[in-house]
Amino acid sequence: MQEIVGCNQAQIVMSEKQPRISWLTQVFRAVTGALILVFLPSFATPQHFLKPTDRDQPRSPAPEDRRHTEDPPLITPQTIEPGPVASSLMATWGFEPPLGFTGPSGVLPLDPGDEPHFVPVPDRWRLGFPPWDRYQEGHPPINDYPYDFGRWYDPYNQNVLKGDYPIYGQHVFLNLTLNNFSLLEFRHIPTPTTPFESTARPFQEPFFGLPRQFVYTSFYRVALDLFHGDAAFKPRDWFIRIAPVFNFNNFDVAELAIVNPDVRKATVRNRTYLALEEYFVETKLFDIGPDYDFVSLRIGNQFYSHDFRGFLFTQTNRAIRIFGTRL
Repeated sequence: MQEIVGCNQAQIVMSEKQPRISWLTQVFRAVTGALILVFLPSFATPQHFLKPTDRDQPRSPAPEDRRHTEDPPLITPQTIEPGPVASSLMATWGFEPPLGFTGPSGVLPLDPGDEPHFVPVPDRWRLGFPPWDRYQEGHPPINDYPYDFGRWYDPYNQNVLKGDYPIYGQHVFLNLTLNNFSLLEFRHIPTPTTPFESTARPFQEPFFGLPRQFVYTSFYRVALDLFHGDAAFKPRDWFIRIAPVFNFNNFDVAELAIVNPDVRKATVRNRTYLALEEYFVETKLFDIGPDYDFVSLRIGNQFYSHDFRGFLFTQTNRAIRIFGTRL
């Protein structure tokens, strides 16, 4: 009995001397084991588990990799043959033609000399581009397509008539703007009749006649802007504008003496007008500083707006205007 008791006491003493594992240590071990299980697959790829003799053997591509390797090669300008339009332009220019409608160049060409590797292009605006059919559809006219060769009547691509290319030299540009404003109105308003001896219809006695009326007026405006200097980075050196406007209007009613007091003019009136709405010249007087601050002078019949949106006062009239960025 004594030996058993002593043994039990020794076991109790040994158990009391063993260190306790705190709950923080247990949590740390659990988190560390979870992180190892999560990140182990990313570090140990299947290539690491292959035998040394199997690593040098090429593997067959996966289905997704096989799909990417079967895609057609990228289309580059060197792999596209020029179309009929590009071929005719290349025959005219002697090298790749520029995009859009450029018109004739106002810069004289230079002699390339004996240098076979370089061709001088003195006109820095009309730089050529190789033909490129991006979508392999033949440049349809109704689609938005890059690398298009425009026509003189095409305003959606680059055009010399809207200031994309210089019309003379490398600094004189022309901007042609066509504008139309039309009003078409059908209306019914009370319309009086004329005396008995000149009514539109026989035996017409009521004081008010037929109320129908038709009004049509249309303004056709052409603005020609000729200026020197690329205005994208600095003010224009000089600027000339001429803007004539043509008007046609039609007035059709059902009663006499409405379009004209003379009843012999019937019930329809057509009129046309022609006027010079804007005409002025502008020149830059001097520069104020290195940041393109300037002072300019404009003389002629010109448009004026008192505020930014034109709510207070707008007018087109003859005037002399001095303006700039510091006034």
